[in-house]
Amino acid sequence: MSKTELTLMLVSAVVVAIIFGWMLRWIYDRVTHAAHNAPGKSTAQDAQLKEAIAAQHRAEAAEAALNSELRQQQAETEALRDGLRGARQRQMDLEAELEEIRNA
Repeated sequence: MSKTELTLMLVSAVVVAIIFGWMLRWIYDRVTHAAHNAPGKSTAQDAQLKEAIAAQHRAEAAEAALNSELRQQQAETEALRDGLRGARQRQMDLEAELEEIRNA
């Protein structure tokens, strides 16, 4: 066995060992991540996500309530404007009548 053949065998053995080690690490990562993400286990990110979703639902409910109140206030304002418009028209009619009575 020459020096070149020995070197090639050692390099081949190192390459095979590196590939084998990489495959074992990949398998280990798959197994451990599967165990961490198993159903029933709650992580901190899951808790934060649930809290964020709950906060979003609360905000949407508050927005809906405020929109409802705004529509109600707008309807009341429109009714008051109509009433005021009617009262002003009645006032102008009465003033016109009074003016007719004074001129008669």
